[in-house]
Order: sequence, then structure tokens, then C-alpha cells
Amino acid sequence: MASDASGEMLVSYETRAAELFEKYANGSISEKHVQHAARLLARCRTPGDTLRNLLHVLVQSTDAAVLTKTDDPQSFKSSSSMDGLFAAGFAMSACARFEVARDLLLLLICAAYHSEAMRTAEIGDISATLAEGMRVFSVFAIAQWISGQAISSANDDETADTSDAADGFLRRFSVLNINRRRDSAGSIVAKLDTLHAAESSKFGYSLLHDILSRHYALRFSGQTGDFADMISEGVLQVYACLGLGLDAQSSLVQLAAKMERSSPAELTDAFLQLLPKSTASSYVSGLVAVRMRDHTAASDAFAIAGVAYSQVAEGIRNAVDLQFVLPSAVLESGHAFSYYEHIAGVFEAAGYFAPAAQFSRRALSSLQEESERPDTDITSDVRLERQQKLWFKIFHAELECNSYEAAYMAMMANPDSKLQLECLR
Repeated sequence: MASDASGEMLVSYETRAAELFEKYANGSISEKHVQHAARLLARCRTPGDTLRNLLHVLVQSTDAAVLTKTDDPQSFKSSSSMDGLFAAGFAMSACARFEVARDLLLLLICAAYHSEAMRTAEIGDISATLAEGMRVFSVFAIAQWISGQAISSANDDETADTSDAADGFLRRFSVLNINRRRDSAGSIVAKLDTLHAAESSKFGYSLLHDILSRHYALRFSGQTGDFADMISEGVLQVYACLGLGLDAQSSLVQLAAKMERSSPAELTDAFLQLLPKSTASSYVSGLVAVRMRDHTAASDAFAIAGVAYSQVAEGIRNAVDLQFVLPSAVLESGHAFSYYEHIAGVFEAAGYFAPAAQFSRRALSSLQEESERPDTDITSDVRLERQQKLWFKIFHAELECNSYEAAYMAMMANPDSKLQLECLR
């Protein structure tokens, strides 16, 4: 439902409400429920304003969250244990806000779907309110998802292969973020109890705690000296770090890029399914697909992300979202051929030589097109140098694929005779 709600509303709000109602609420919300909700809303003087204010209040504190300045001499750097408390507090906050946002969205969906039955409740601009409800729900669905994920790790026998590996695991494994599971009998059993259990035992530690420890340096002022205020301040900092606000798509994409580098690929892929589709999320999806050894899906995702170069006339540096995830060298170049050359390198490093040759050819084609433009900044020397490197890369990729004829053609197309001789050797 979060994935559906995060997409753009390309159809009328009545159609969208009907789709969501029939998919998620049709089996549990009856006509009596709708009539009862209409009577309750009719008691409110301004039900539309009330619903919009409730949605606004849900995100108001998260949008207002400001990180403590790192140069503030009165601030304190958070420890791993404090990060665990902040993660636990964030999970409780996200869960409560998610439930309220979900119920408000279901109410709005019913109001739009059963407009006749709800006509006594004057909601006003139901289209705008429904769109806002979907955005708010999507934000807290993402927050709920992040706070509820655990990273599995092998048991202590497996992690004891080296002292460094065991020490690294135990530093992250805190009683504050131990994942809890329900055993076959239905009772709640803490994973800590299985520390010295059978070899099949698996541990889990909080994904959010791991993200905070790896990528964010939380600080808090501690001016009031009150422990509850300190926890609240830390929780707001977590919201701000993760970029969980109504206009935080780019920050969430940056978070996905951080997860791609440090979290299991399956978790990052699931997180990306919750985000609005964009060129940047497609690029990160491509990186995740490479890690998951799905080079076909990776090729498709990278190709979608490359469309941004034809959509941004003033240069990719000003693109809405790709600028947050591309390597700085590719971003500074600003040319499509640099992007495709970068993607070819990603595939080559992963051992997928067929798509490496494919994207190298795309780079060559893009280089040709861009160098022929009247306003191009690509000199003839730069063009020649890039062509030599790309044909050399194609030659080796085709050899790895046992495509000897294609490799021979790539060698002959290389304008550098020295590289041709090296290919023959």
C-alpha cells in the first residue's frame, strides 16, 4: 500500500480512491462502517480542515527538526548505546504516527469512494486532501519499515573465525537493538537467549541502529539535563538525518545509496520499492541488482537513469536527484558518455562483460552525438582519447564473452595503432 501511495496521481482522485479501496479496504469496511464514519464526521464543524490539520501536525515536528551544530561546544556526541536508545524511540514514534496516518488515509479513501454516503461530511477539496494523506502515509510507512528491519548475522561459531570479525559483530550487537522473534510455541523469545544455542541460531540487529552508527554522527545539546528531553531531541535528529518529510525524496534516495553500500542488497531493494520512482532511485536499483547478480534488471535500471541526460538541457549537475548519488567524477563531467562509461565499469568490476560491452557502445554513440553538436565543449583530442579507451574496453569484454568476431571488429575500429597491436598480443 505504501508503494502504491507513493506514486504520482496520474488519474482522477475518484479512480485512485477506487483502486486503493478495492485493493486494500473492500473486504474489511462495510456500508455500515461508512455510514457510521459519516455520522461522526458530520458532528465536526469543519471536518475537512480538521483532517488537513491532523495530517499537518503529523509531519510538522519532523520537518522542523534541525540537527545540533557539530561545532557547538555545549553539544555531546552520541555513543553506540545512545544511538540504540534513539533508534528505539524513533521506532515507537514512527509506529504511532504510521497508525494514525494509515487510519486517516483509509477514512479519506472511503470518503472519496463512497461520496454519496459521506455527502453529509463537508470535507471540501477531497482531491488535495487525499493526495496529502497519501504523501503523509508514505512517509511514515517508510519510517515504520526502516525501524522494523533487522540485519541477520551468523551465530557466534561462524563469527569466531577471526577475532576481528567477532569483535566487529559484538560491537554492533547490543541489548538495546536485539531483534525479537516468536518461536513455534507462540511465546516471545529474545535472541540474546540463543547466544550459545545450536549452530542453526541466527542473530539480528537493528538496521536503523547500523545506519546511524555507520553514516550519521548524532549530537545532542543536553541543555535541560532531562533524560526524556534528550531522547526526544535524538529522535527528532533521526527524523532529520533520514530526511523523512513531505519534500524529502532526494534525502531518501541518498539514504538508499548509503544502504546500498553497507546493508544487505535484499533490504535495500525492498526499501527502494517504497520510494517514488525517479532517475536516481533507478540508478541505485541498478547497483543493487548488480549485487543481486541480476544483470538484466541492472541494465534496464541503468538505462532508465540515463534518460536524465536527455531531459536536462542545462546539464546533469542541475538534475533533481541524480546529483545526489552519482560519483563526483561522473557528475562533474556532465556528459552522457561519461555516465555510460561509468556503468560499463560497474559491470566490468562485477564480472558481467556482455553488459559492459553494451554500455561501452552506448558511451561511444553518445560521444559521437555530443561531439557533433555546435555548442560542444568536447575537443578532438578528448574525443580521440575516449574512443581509444572505449574500443579497448569493448575488445576485452567481447573476448571474455568468447565473441571473437566482435572482439576483432572492436580491435580494428580502435584509432590507436599501438592499442591494436596490444590487442593482437
